[in-house]
Amino acid sequence: MISPAYGLALEAQVSSIKELADCYGPWEGIRSNHVINASGEFSGPDGSSRSISTPDDRELLIALRAKADLVVVDARTARSESYKLPASGAALAIFSATGNFNDIPAFEIVEGSCYLFSPQSPKNLKNHQHERIDSLENPLAGVNAWAKQRGLSAVLLEAGPTLTKTAFRNGLVSHSAITISGERLAAGSVANRHPFDPLAKLLSVANAAGANFSYWSH
Repeated sequence: MISPAYGLALEAQVSSIKELADCYGPWEGIRSNHVINASGEFSGPDGSSRSISTPDDRELLIALRAKADLVVVDARTARSESYKLPASGAALAIFSATGNFNDIPAFEIVEGSCYLFSPQSPKNLKNHQHERIDSLENPLAGVNAWAKQRGLSAVLLEAGPTLTKTAFRNGLVSHSAITISGERLAAGSVANRHPFDPLAKLLSVANAAGANFSYWSH
């Protein structure tokens, strides 16, 4: 059961994850989605986000992916989280500073909409399309225009904190969904908990068992 607490969620009187995702509305450009624990960490003891996530958080991830044209992730996260091609049919873009995409399930699949971004083309490219990264200081530079040219207007960023911080530092993220796992938080307690942008504007808060769902603009 989802309980609305503030902003968009309260206005829409959401009671389910689907309604929560719907109240965030459609988007163009980059929207990010992440889960953190009460200490602000992005992963648990197993080194992945799975151990700090909740069933409702995972349902929200699926709901947001269903609205996305392109999911963006870094190679390290794709490897630790065992990324496959999204079941929603969205395309997948994997970014790597080294060009190492080995041991990522999506890379091992020969067919599918998987784009590989790195400074050099990987040795075992299979049938995936490679795109060159020109600047490691801003690896996502131009990705919005690149995606839009291919009809992939709604981009969902699920990368780890390093690549995501770079995206925020360069002003590329327009909106973000942040799940804070743990005890129930009031909207006032959520307002200063954004892990990437201290000036972010809080648009929505909803609560569920073991999770607080917030949505922000930048």
